[in-house]
Amino acid sequence: MSRFTSAERDCPPCLATLFLASCLLACAGPGADEGGDNGDGDGASAEAGDGSDDPSPAYFVVNRVVTPEGRAMFISVLPELGPEELDPSNALEVSGFSRTRSFDGKLYVFDGETGIVTRFLVDADRSLTPDVLTDGQPARLSFANLGITRFTSRIVFVSAQRAFYFDFAENTVIEWNPTTMTITSSVAGGGFIRNGIIPRSAPISVVNNYIVLPISWVDFSTFEFVPATAIAVFDVDSPGPVTFIEDDRCYGNSTSFVHDGAVYSLGDNFRGLGVTTTDDPLPPPCLLRWQPGSAAFDSDHYVDLADRSGYPLVTSGVARRDGTFITQVYTADLDPSDLDPEELLSGSYWQYAVVSIDEDSATVVNELAPAGLGQRPWLVDDLFHVPEPDFLSGRSTLHLVDETGRTSPLVTVTGDLWNVARIR
Repeated sequence: MSRFTSAERDCPPCLATLFLASCLLACAGPGADEGGDNGDGDGASAEAGDGSDDPSPAYFVVNRVVTPEGRAMFISVLPELGPEELDPSNALEVSGFSRTRSFDGKLYVFDGETGIVTRFLVDADRSLTPDVLTDGQPARLSFANLGITRFTSRIVFVSAQRAFYFDFAENTVIEWNPTTMTITSSVAGGGFIRNGIIPRSAPISVVNNYIVLPISWVDFSTFEFVPATAIAVFDVDSPGPVTFIEDDRCYGNSTSFVHDGAVYSLGDNFRGLGVTTTDDPLPPPCLLRWQPGSAAFDSDHYVDLADRSGYPLVTSGVARRDGTFITQVYTADLDPSDLDPEELLSGSYWQYAVVSIDEDSATVVNELAPAGLGQRPWLVDDLFHVPEPDFLSGRSTLHLVDETGRTSPLVTVTGDLWNVARIR
């Protein structure tokens, strides 16, 4: 295990979008997720199959509003992601720590205060109605008796009868049935905690019979870390402890995605923070490849993302089927090692860029204002969607970004954009 040299910092109050990035660094608990909820990027989703009888399209947008009194989330269901400002009075208000997922044309809300999952029907007019089971009972499931009251984003649907939740802190993998809304089993995870560090994890991938979780063992309160890019692999056909695949050619893992049947992992020096807090040389951000079923990352595949993008820091992202992914790159003229971590996390130094997985190509998205590391992109209908916060107005706008870096503004919400996905 290695240790950054920066001292601990006090936790600032998270009062508005402007402070989101610093709150992610200083306030996030062990193993917490970073940034917004990446929703159906976590695996099987409505884009992979739709069990709804209604053919009309429906999308959900979640925005989070933070005030000194607390925070709340609002779920809006739309026929399309077009240019409009969403009215929170027309949305479903849920706990400010909730997670939202869609599967088989239905919406699942994971309450972040009670540990209860509620399934909603999306009606023809796109209103949300609490669903019921075949016996007439509410379609609800409590995880509270398993000690879970606040969900992370480590939720993945595999089929109508099988879904999984990965509890790193308790080192367990919980299988549950999204049709009957019952817990199926709970098995030992296989050692998620390393050197006392609960890992951080970005969106989950599903390929063949494997669930793949990107893993970063880093504690941002002490700046201790494990110098490796890692994934945790769970075989749904043989449920048991996960297998860890690790590689020290780069550090951290801000995202993993599937392309041409393989899993690619982006090692980014813990979202770039490593360069601000250690005097030791760090490897450049890189892209590694894992073939399903293998015991290691491919030794003959390595992409230096600093070299490919032309920028020293690269972090997070989602990939399209055409072999491009959208990520964030550090574009400032300042040496990032001269910055404090909070400065590096701010929106003034980062811009989105579209990068090729297989070719030496990268295009910076110049039409958007720089976005802080608290903002993450989404993949909806195999298209890039990114949030653009307006700190002065307290609003955020969703933008569609094409492969050339051109953008189109879509919905605008109050507060932060937290999740966007297609329901059916």
